[in-house]
Amino acid sequence: MISSPLIDEVKGKINQDSFFAPIITLLLKESKNPRELRIVQGYKLENDCLYLNDRLCIPREDEIRKKLLVESHDSPIAGHPGYINTYMSIKKSLFWPGLKGDMMHHVWQCLHWEGKEIHKSVPS
Repeated sequence: MISSPLIDEVKGKINQDSFFAPIITLLLKESKNPRELRIVQGYKLENDCLYLNDRLCIPREDEIRKKLLVESHDSPIAGHPGYINTYMSIKKSLFWPGLKGDMMHHVWQCLHWEGKEIHKSVPS
């Protein structure tokens, strides 16, 4: 689902992300107290990428997130599947805090744009 150039961008930014960097630090720590173990539960580092329950963690980088939302909803292959189908599809393999809200906003903007285009094409 995610292209190699985007994975490289994710790798380059995940360590600087304010949400994910502390989790990475804890994962790399040799011994963890019970609280730290709960925080990192479900997370793993693999090939310089962070995963939560096998979903790739995406840093707070608007360009990366926008590309992923466009790929999942706007591309000819995706075919504008609507909010629920888009969200269910993307959440299987990707994670970021606020994903659901970002997806809703993106789909709403797309519907809003399509509505304007339809309105403009209707003769008066």
